[in-house]
Parts: sequence; C-alpha cells; structure tokens
Amino acid sequence: MAFHRRCSSCSFLSFFVGAALLCGAILVATAQGEDPPNSQYGISTPLLADHFGGNPGFYHGVASGDPLPTSIILWTRYTPRSADDAIELELRVAAVDDASVPNNDLLNPERNPNMRSERIWVSNLTDFTAKVDLKGLEPGSRYVFAFLGPKGLTTSPVGQTRTAPGPNAPVSELRYAVFSCATYTEGYFHSYDVASTIKDIDLYVHVGDFIYEYARSSSYASDSAEREEMLRPQWETVTVEDYRHRYALYAEDEAVQNLRRRAPLFAVWDDHEIGDNAYGKGTDPSQAGANNHQETCPVVWWSATVEQMDDAQCEFDEGSVVDRFNAAARAYMDWMPVRSCPGSMGVVNSEIGSLTRVMQWGNLATFIAFDTRVSQRSKEPTLSNVFEEFAEVAARYRNVSEYTIPGPARDDIEQVAANVKAKMNDPRYTMIGEEMVELVRETFAASKQSGKPWQMMLSPTLMGPNINPNPATMSEFAPPEDQAEIQSAMDALLSAPVAGLFLRIAAAMAITLTPWNRDDFNGFASERSRILDIFRRDANNAVVLSGDLHDSWLWQLYEGGNHTGIPVAVNLGGPGVTAPGFGRSFLSAFGRIVDDGPGGALVE
Repeated sequence: MAFHRRCSSCSFLSFFVGAALLCGAILVATAQGEDPPNSQYGISTPLLADHFGGNPGFYHGVASGDPLPTSIILWTRYTPRSADDAIELELRVAAVDDASVPNNDLLNPERNPNMRSERIWVSNLTDFTAKVDLKGLEPGSRYVFAFLGPKGLTTSPVGQTRTAPGPNAPVSELRYAVFSCATYTEGYFHSYDVASTIKDIDLYVHVGDFIYEYARSSSYASDSAEREEMLRPQWETVTVEDYRHRYALYAEDEAVQNLRRRAPLFAVWDDHEIGDNAYGKGTDPSQAGANNHQETCPVVWWSATVEQMDDAQCEFDEGSVVDRFNAAARAYMDWMPVRSCPGSMGVVNSEIGSLTRVMQWGNLATFIAFDTRVSQRSKEPTLSNVFEEFAEVAARYRNVSEYTIPGPARDDIEQVAANVKAKMNDPRYTMIGEEMVELVRETFAASKQSGKPWQMMLSPTLMGPNINPNPATMSEFAPPEDQAEIQSAMDALLSAPVAGLFLRIAAAMAITLTPWNRDDFNGFASERSRILDIFRRDANNAVVLSGDLHDSWLWQLYEGGNHTGIPVAVNLGGPGVTAPGFGRSFLSAFGRIVDDGPGGALVE
C-alpha cells in the first residue's frame, strides 16, 4: 500500500515516547471540593419518562437478532412514567413480499390482512424491555416490525429484519459487517451509521465490548468532552441499574438505533460488558474477578481527586463480584437482541441462561458463539503482564544490538521468553474449557460433513500470535529521506535508562517472537492448539472473527499455533468502533501495512 501522508520523525516517535514516559509517569492531583456523603451519586434508579420530558414512549429504537430459519428475536424498550407500571405492548410483523409497498402499509391491518400481531407485557423485571422470540416465520425471508404502546398512542420506529435460509438451502453469498469496542466517551459511532446504509445487508456481527463500563473519572478513551458530559451513569457500572442505564445511553444514540433497526444482530460479549479483563472459572466466587473490580475501594468519591479514583479504578466499594457479574449478565440479556439459551455461565445464575448459540446459514456457513469470560476462564493469564517479565533483563542490557547476536544478553532474553511461553502453554489454563472445545468440534464436524464451505467462530479476543513491532527497526517503514533521522533518535531513546525501558522490552519480545497479550488466546496457547487441530480436521474453511485490540488485524493461523507450517484457519480482527488502537499512535505516520511477524499483519 502506498503512503497516504508524509511522516516526520516527530510523528513517528510520538507513540514510543508516550509509551516510554508511561513507565515513569507521575499523576498530579488537583484540588477537589468535598461533596456531602448523603448525595445520590453512585445510586442508579430505573429510567423513566421524566428523563424525556415526562412523556412515555419508545426512546431506544428497535432491534432484532439471532436469526434462525423460522424464528427471530425482536426487541424494543418502552419508557413508562412509573417503575411500578406494567405495560401492554402490541407487536406487529409483516413479510416483505413486495419492496415497493410502504412499511406503514405493511404494518396496517386494514391494508395488510396478512400482518401478524402479538401482545406483550413489560415491567421493571426486564427494565421494560420487550424481547420476543417470534416463531412460525418463513426461511430466508425479509420482514418489517414495529411496537405500539398502550391504546396505540405511541409507536416505535419500524425495524427491518430477516430469517436465516432453510437448512442446507442453496445460498451463494452472505453479506455481513463485523464490529467491536465502542467507547462512548471517545467519540461518535460513525461506523454504525455507515453500515446501516449498506444495501442488502444480511447480518451484523458484534464480537464484544458493545458498551464500556468505565466511570467518567477514568482516563481511558476520553477524547470527547461532550460525550463525557453525557455519560450515564457517571460512575463505573456495578449494579444492574447501572448497567441498564449504560445500555440505555448507548441505545439512545442515533447511530446505534440506525444499525439495530436495519438488520439482525449476531452478538457475543467480551470483558467490558462486565468489567475490564473479567474472568471466571466455574461456580467458585474466588475464581472470578476483573481488573477494575474492587470489593473494597481504597478511596471514596466525595473526598478523592479524579486522579486518585482513576488510579484506584473505583469510586466506592463495589461489593461482591458474583453480584456484579449477575447484574451485568441480566442487563445484557435485557438490552441485547440475543436468545437466552439453556445452560449456565460460571457464577451467573442459570435462570439468566447461556450465550452459547449456533446459527446455520443455508448450505453456505455455520456460525458459533459462546461466552469466553465468566464460564471457564483462568485468572492467571488473563491478568498477567508479560512486559513486566522482560523488565529486569531489559534494564540490565541497554544495547539492543546485543539482543540479536550470541552472548549473555541474547541468552538471557531467550530464557525469559522460554519461561513466558511455557506459562502460555500451560494446559491448566483455559479460556473456554473442555465442554466448549468439544462443542466447537461437534458443530464444525457436522458442518463439514453437510458440505458447508465455511465454519465461522466468534472469538472476542484474537487467536493470532500477536507479536509487537520491533522499535529498533521500525525506521524502515518511514520514507527514505527520514529514516536516518528517525533511527538516530530511536537509538538514543532505546539506550536511555528509564525512558527507553519499555522500548527495549518491546524489542526483546519482538526478537524472541513472544506474544504480548495474554488476555487473548496467546495466553491460553495449549487450548488454542487443540482448537486449531479441530479446524484442521473438522472444518473446510475455518474463520475466526475477533475484535478487542481496536485496529484491523489479519492472521493466517497455523497448526499448533506455530508461526509457519500447515495453515488451518484465518483470524480476522476488526477495528474498534471508537476505542483507540495503535493506529492513532503511530500507523498514521506511515499509512501502510506493518508486518507483524510470521503469519500476521496490522493494517491501517
């Protein structure tokens, strides 16, 4: 790919200087006035009509999801005046046999005798959301739908949806769009708006982080002051009402409404629908947690500075992790158009159900989605920081040229890398567990046997061997006239005792091909190898759809998780809707593909 813009040594170095300074950054506290401790801050209550001027109605659009050949999930939310209300809604659905007929006519029983109508009651039990698993539909057909409020006085927007093709029905193509990582405070959801205009779209796929749980006091992804002001609640989501408010805030966004009313969604969660780097293994509460879940918070919001709250990752005691996981799961099931399936997910109550679903798309493809966070995920790799393990050797050897030639420096970084990779390959660590691995095998084997060419797995985190670029050699990606200046500046940074520490760590990891992210399948390499073996034996063309890292990534996956060898699958990592990735920091300086080691590439 050609350069789209000319890079300079300053823009090239901005990412690395910023990363290096993080190692020794000092937070400067600003004076904050003390608020009265009897404030309602930190307490969410049901979202009612008074928030919208007092008039009840449909303020959060409509959505559909999890299409099967004869059924589909249809969703909306009705906002009442009182949390004690129980509201009867009418659902109207009509097949689109003639695209020239206006939707309003299709949904008018006086003009369309074939229109279908159902009555649904909503209450605070589900946050006044209606989620209907509508059955008895025709395979491979398009429909429109809308909800009416009491006495037909209010009407939701009209939604468009479709059912999946029938089992093994001939299908030549599937048009879909993949999303992940939408941080509200980072900006507007333009990609949703654009995707909602794609003609003849069949399906939207969301691989996680549909919402982010962070507080306004968090320094992460907060480039939009306007969106920060709008954030609801202003604190980190902990209770079910907190999570419900955050989903409501997202659903009030025009781009979100445009997307969700346009085509069905096939979605799964990642960590931020629950908590940063959430994990849970089985039903033991001691095996569940998240990076930003603090049962007891060391600060309190009414006397702490913003910097202190950001550093503590809390503003008040957050209580039981079991309660929080259940609150997050309940709100997700309330607000997302996904089918609650039989089963359990770790400490989450079985009555909430499971996210394990299989979707067949005619004779073309099989999709599988499931929880990767709270059912069988081990704590150790999830919360590990591989950079720390290279810190001692990178501090001892400041000349990175020694990392590539025989000698003590090379020996020592190779030993650290071997230790790290041994941990990553520890079979005790699981992300999805034995039962789910076997389900993937059974599902893909049946798909292959039926002759379907494509087997698609939703994996919110990446499966490819994610090797960071080597800062010692990245000047080669700059225009020729800038390379010498950039390399000179980089050499000076690399040798700096403190500022260059992170850069030397990155160089050591790149040279030894050590993946940097243990929260994805690189941290669970033993289990990944088993899944890749399934792809080799029991799939025709396996594709893993991922998100998480906010840039666009592409890997050829090889047998055993190796960097070369027998190819068994492809891993496509979609960019974040708004969440910031590496691209903003340094790829803008190059405007081209950066090779990410054997098998992978980071694409602008």
